[in-house]
Amino acid sequence: MLKVFNKKNSIITFGFLTSVLFLIMMLVEQANGRFWLNDFKVFYSAAEALLSGNEVYGVVFGLETGYYKYSPFTLLLFIPFTFLPYSIAAGIHFWVIVSATIGTFVVIYSIANRYLTKGNGFHLIILLFGLIVILNHLIRELHLGNTNMILLFVLSLSAHLGLAGKERSAGLLLGIAILTKPYFLLLGLPLLLIKNWKWVASTAFAVIAFIMISITFLGFENGVLQYKNWLDSMAGHSSYLTSSHTINSLLETYFGIALPEYSSYGMLILFSLGFCWLIHRVVLPIKKQFVLCYFVIIALIPNFLVTDTEHFLFTLPLILFSINEILSSKRYLFFLPLIIAAAFYLGNSSDLLGKDLSNTVNRLGLLGISNLLLIGITAWLLVSSNLGFAAGEETT
Repeated sequence: MLKVFNKKNSIITFGFLTSVLFLIMMLVEQANGRFWLNDFKVFYSAAEALLSGNEVYGVVFGLETGYYKYSPFTLLLFIPFTFLPYSIAAGIHFWVIVSATIGTFVVIYSIANRYLTKGNGFHLIILLFGLIVILNHLIRELHLGNTNMILLFVLSLSAHLGLAGKERSAGLLLGIAILTKPYFLLLGLPLLLIKNWKWVASTAFAVIAFIMISITFLGFENGVLQYKNWLDSMAGHSSYLTSSHTINSLLETYFGIALPEYSSYGMLILFSLGFCWLIHRVVLPIKKQFVLCYFVIIALIPNFLVTDTEHFLFTLPLILFSINEILSSKRYLFFLPLIIAAAFYLGNSSDLLGKDLSNTVNRLGLLGISNLLLIGITAWLLVSSNLGFAAGEETT
């Protein structure tokens, strides 16, 4: 029955079901006194501190890991929230995340059907499958009030607009993402791959303009100081976080190879360069090359950099690409490895597994391994078949 839903009705139904699901979550958390959004509280409190002339960086807001670590420009985006009571601001931010999540699904599915795969009749199935796979991570994202799904929406929309020839808008969005998390500078590699210099220039202009706007708003001396403090805070970010799911951690766990922490940055750059080079050597339409490189780099980030597990939400586009391709090409045997990888990716819950087993799953880095499997499955599916299209051709 789900197959008979056309694309428009599937998106409307998906948006409605997702909204109802998270409305229930919000009401339950409020009833239980757990509607905290501790990460959002950091942004909110840091914005208040900025307006009051107090320290923003290197100061704990809320939990012991509650350091503000984004740029001064990004903090300006949170200032409007401070004119509202925290409870109302938190509720608005919660629904911003829900809206960004629905928007990400819509944009990614549109990219998949335009540049990767012919349309099929399973629109709602694909959307719901993706939601189920990321649900555990998404619930934690909403509970904490983080920004990962918002950033993924911004990055996905940037790709969608850029591929459609709207490079100025795409560069504006990519600039926002880069100033929030500078490791997104790596997404310049796919832009170089397709030689879209207008997109590159627009992004560079946006970053410079946003920095100058924020320095002007803060006052030159204070603005420069805030950016210096931001750089210092990023350098110490991983000192209060740990992860069992990075390449460095997996190498040490399974092979006893201990690498210095800074090596992960170099490996991420080299792997991204190598992957883009290999994809460019394959006979694929150029925009398909871009989509694969762009979203694989995003998905790789939590496998190389020490961060929280919600960052594995960055793999959502690849999950949707995979299920869309399997159903479209009828290569149903790929469901087995996809489901196995998705089962580990679903997340670690002490409520379901018990405390001891949960600790073991975390120690073994199974989330990180499953993420690498999902990346590999997607790349193999899209490259091996070439989807039956000639190089340079787009799907419609």
